[in-house]
Amino acid sequence: MSEKNVPNVRFEGFSESWEQRKLSNLFKVQSRQVKLEDSESYQLVTVKRRNGGIVSRGMFLGQQILVKSQYRVLSGDFLISKRQVVHGATGIVPKKLDGAVVSNEYLVLRGNNLLNTDFFRIVSERPEMYKLYFLSSYGIDIEKLVFNVKTWMKKSILLPNTIEQSKIETLVCKIDFLIASNQHKLDQLKEVKKLLMQKIFDQEWRFEGFTDPWEQRQLGKIVDERKERSSQGELLSVTMHDGIKKSSTLGKKDNSSDNKSNYKVVCQGDIAYNSMRMWQGASGLSMFNGIVSPAYTVLKIGTSIDGSFLSYLFKRSEMIWMFRTHSQGLTSDTWNLKYPALSKIKIEYPILNEQIRISTFLKNFDQLIASNQQKLDQLKELKKWFMQNMFV
Repeated sequence: MSEKNVPNVRFEGFSESWEQRKLSNLFKVQSRQVKLEDSESYQLVTVKRRNGGIVSRGMFLGQQILVKSQYRVLSGDFLISKRQVVHGATGIVPKKLDGAVVSNEYLVLRGNNLLNTDFFRIVSERPEMYKLYFLSSYGIDIEKLVFNVKTWMKKSILLPNTIEQSKIETLVCKIDFLIASNQHKLDQLKEVKKLLMQKIFDQEWRFEGFTDPWEQRQLGKIVDERKERSSQGELLSVTMHDGIKKSSTLGKKDNSSDNKSNYKVVCQGDIAYNSMRMWQGASGLSMFNGIVSPAYTVLKIGTSIDGSFLSYLFKRSEMIWMFRTHSQGLTSDTWNLKYPALSKIKIEYPILNEQIRISTFLKNFDQLIASNQQKLDQLKELKKWFMQNMFV
């Protein structure tokens, strides 16, 4: 922020300094009290945390609404949850919820001609506004802070003119739309992958040319435990969702022992898993040679099985349930699955060529998911950059 109170990045044609405005000069508190009728239906709404917007709580008869002090909200009103505002529970009433009612737990505001309320919704996402919400609340427990409207209304923010407000709001909304669209696409792809894995591993769907029955065998017949120990090699970690990673790339503090003489060797193509978290799905196929903590179990893959196929099989909810039932320990904090117990678990698998066909197909689908995740992350970073540079 410069001394002239101008942002780092602006639309062409705007050069004036942003002006300091008291919130009390931008908003008017609305109080449209509703007299509830027992037999009449009312639309109730709530404000979601983390700038999740305003959503319906459903339709209720007046006699079903316990808090009788209710107030009508109109499309374009800005709502603040007095008990959740420090968690980002603010938003604008959409057209579809026009005429809904809220209790006095909510602050209902209407912007004047100095403020584009949609622009202010974006301002409310910024850390600076979160700070104002926090400083205007009182209480001991973060979950029980109560918003002091009068204190907040005395605060000031920097604003451009309404034309520039509208341009900024339009741009950010377009990015928000792209983020939401890509998030929806990513969620759909992940659901499709779940369906594909279910159909493939349940043998409902098979690739053309494969008709041989799947074989059932104990894991101990197709994998062995790798028992070699070494203090030398790249330190690896098994993540819950991203497989095996080099510990140096995870950005975590190295809490490993200085004496690594008892660490276990992992070779490229092995499967390693966290013995105490296998029941949660903490396993992965290693693309690296390295070493892991003694808390891990390392599996050497036999010639009859494709390691990638087996790693996908291990991620199925049915397999994770098997890992859970075979884990030993009194509580989930102490459950562990060592190789002797794992070796007794039975799995079904097809001939090697079909395994490779399945794993190749799923890897290609994972690459599609990763590509969409990368695009989504880039859009989020783009929005973050705009939020940092287009505001004062």
